[in-house]
Amino acid sequence: MMKKIAFVLSILVLTTLSAREASAQRQFDDWSATEQGRGTLRIQGQRDEQITRATVDLRRNGEFEIRVLSITPWVFTGRWFGWRGYDVEVEITDGLGRDGARGRGTVRLSRGGGFERIEITGETRRQSFSISFVSGDSSPSRPDWRPDSRRSEYTGAYRTSAYSRWRGDDYRIIWVLRIQEDGSAQLSTRYRGTEPQIRRDSVSFFGLVLREVQRRRKVIHTGTWREVGRRLEVNLTTWDDRQRGDTRFIFYFADRDRKELTTVSWDRNLYGSSGFQFERIADSNADDDDRYDGSDSDLNLFQRGRGLLTVERRRNQNITSVSVTSRAGREVDVTISFFGANRMTLSGRLERRDAYSLRIRLVRADNANADGFLTVDLGSRNSISSVYGEGRLDGQPFSLQFSQ
Repeated sequence: MMKKIAFVLSILVLTTLSAREASAQRQFDDWSATEQGRGTLRIQGQRDEQITRATVDLRRNGEFEIRVLSITPWVFTGRWFGWRGYDVEVEITDGLGRDGARGRGTVRLSRGGGFERIEITGETRRQSFSISFVSGDSSPSRPDWRPDSRRSEYTGAYRTSAYSRWRGDDYRIIWVLRIQEDGSAQLSTRYRGTEPQIRRDSVSFFGLVLREVQRRRKVIHTGTWREVGRRLEVNLTTWDDRQRGDTRFIFYFADRDRKELTTVSWDRNLYGSSGFQFERIADSNADDDDRYDGSDSDLNLFQRGRGLLTVERRRNQNITSVSVTSRAGREVDVTISFFGANRMTLSGRLERRDAYSLRIRLVRADNANADGFLTVDLGSRNSISSVYGEGRLDGQPFSLQFSQ
């Protein structure tokens, strides 16, 4: 009986191994497909070329060749590796004629034996380039076809910012995320105000990108995006069209109007611990404005929330709400309500104002002297997101923190 069981088990093992070997042999057979479709070859400093047809050859020795037909036929070669579902990762080692090319990307295969999409970014000795192509079988048969069936509700520009919270600093970090209809994505990071000081707390909050921003004032991270279920996945691969730098963001719309993108997943080491809540903007160049916006319109803001006022040699007071009103242009009152119905009004002059924040230099606190700064971060729908600052009240050091 035991001999019979051993014989049956040996047959099963041999059958399983044979099946695996045959499957592996099929996996590494040469593979080739040509697809009609629509896409873009983008070369830095040149006019985009529209791609109408592409051919992909994957060879069993790990080499590949991709041929795209636009105004000029282009050939890219390199090595392929790493299956992830229907995605094949490719590494380009040559292409774009004499300029040479280096890059990485993916080819998404289809169940029918062809391929659905090609997404590649890279650089030559002189400039960066990208390829985005979707086969005709993957696109809906309607005039307003978009690559990868990407929904227009995601395309556009989004902005967010954060003010430095450390003594002696006076700068704001601004991020602008651009989601393009061709499938490309761009995240720019810059500072406005004084040059950021690199310290452990600021790098933890803003991420390692702060070092590059301090050195170059503005850095741009480019890549691609796609829709994954109800979420937006952004894969960034290249810094300022030169240096390789891979990272991934996942966002979702935080409101029904689809105007606010909130991070679900991001690289905290590179982009800081606080996360992002982007708001859609009409002007994609809004991050380039360093000026006071000149707005003298009246302010009348109110927000309930939580906070704390700390004054040296006095009892800490819990904040329950904050209101901000302006009178006669740039003169501002910040009224703070405490637990127990007590109130205090801090008055000052508006030093900086834009669509996202106010910076107020304090001169008075009720009937006492005051010196210092308050920053008011503005939220959506005319709300106050946070208030924070420090200085002196009647000669005593104070600090204030408040948020929704």
